[in-house]
Amino acid sequence: MTDIPGCGGGGWTLVMKVNGNMSTFDYNSSFWTNKESYAVQDGLEGITEKESKLASYWNTPIKKICLGMTVNGESKWMILDYQASSLYSVIADGQYRGTTAGKDTWMSVIAGSSLQSNCNREGFNIQVQNTNARLGFVANNEVHCRSCDSWIGFAFGNEGDDRKVCRFADSNATIRVSSSRKKLRNHLSLSNGIYNLKVKNSLKTYSIYCHMTEIPECGPGGWTLVMKVDGNKNDFNYSSPYWTNKETYAVEDGLEGLNEKQTKLASYWNTPFNKICLGMKVSDVTQWIVIDHQASSLFHVIAGGGSTKTTAGRSTWKSLIAGSSLQSNCNNEGFNVKCQENDLYTHVRIGLATNNEDSCDTCDSYIGFGASSYGCGVPSAITCGNFAICSGVSHYNTDIYISAFGYILVQ
Repeated sequence: MTDIPGCGGGGWTLVMKVNGNMSTFDYNSSFWTNKESYAVQDGLEGITEKESKLASYWNTPIKKICLGMTVNGESKWMILDYQASSLYSVIADGQYRGTTAGKDTWMSVIAGSSLQSNCNREGFNIQVQNTNARLGFVANNEVHCRSCDSWIGFAFGNEGDDRKVCRFADSNATIRVSSSRKKLRNHLSLSNGIYNLKVKNSLKTYSIYCHMTEIPECGPGGWTLVMKVDGNKNDFNYSSPYWTNKETYAVEDGLEGLNEKQTKLASYWNTPFNKICLGMKVSDVTQWIVIDHQASSLFHVIAGGGSTKTTAGRSTWKSLIAGSSLQSNCNNEGFNVKCQENDLYTHVRIGLATNNEDSCDTCDSYIGFGASSYGCGVPSAITCGNFAICSGVSHYNTDIYISAFGYILVQ
């Protein structure tokens, strides 16, 4: 019943509390479209950092909405003038409804927040090509709204994606209506580190490592770490079941970040992406490339065993390792790359395979991750890196055996 700075005097009715590091209330959550409560007791405790949705979501008429966000222990507030029979009546049907608070008001909720200059669409049920929001403000560097890259608000999600990913890492927010409050979600780059996400349609959570700072050649964070592969070890060769199952490997080593400890995190099957950032470290030098590819998860692309083409190009793959070498022909790249004729084979989970002949039957060289090869009658023990033998090798006509420590991240 007391005054809320930025919103005014009480009483405000609490409607929802949303943890920005969880997926409970992402854009596609059924809690926005149904009349079911969530964690009522946590809601009745007041303005704590425990998620909740109360029956006031569909039972309380509104004239004003008070929105708050807590970042690093500091809460800031804003108010929206909007009249409706309930918040449910405004959101549940999925129809866009504009508001007029303005960019500066939305940005005032988070100290140091930033938005691009154009588009500037705000309101309920914002739906643009790459970003959806139940309540908030989206912006773009281009004059149209088709590819918005920045936002402040609640319940964001990518098209076809009902899980939060690192790129949308955020804080705690709260919703109250003219009598209340709601937790905001903001597109701010936070620190590199561990974040906890919620599995869709489950109360189960899992931990991921988010690299929030820029990676050379890949671009700005956040990037979600998926795997780290030691090319000198056999744990992640092509035939390893870790490529086709939903089992983690050395999770704690993964949560330490981009060190040289192998891992496979639950993000392998839980994280949708539009880009893959691949890194290879050789002699303490790490080189990076980015591949544009959209999928519901890396597991979805690889586990079935079918080959999927990519178009990064030969020179891009070679840039991962200084002094790398490949034969001139075939140039078969993508996921589940397979070359085989009788007992001779080269298989790579993510990478490029080449041959001295025009066909892709007897490839003798590759750069990639998750490799197994018996090219030219010579077995390769390099599961991540560059292997090139037999005729047509481009590097001074010498065979190449370069093992790398590999990093796989998605965004």
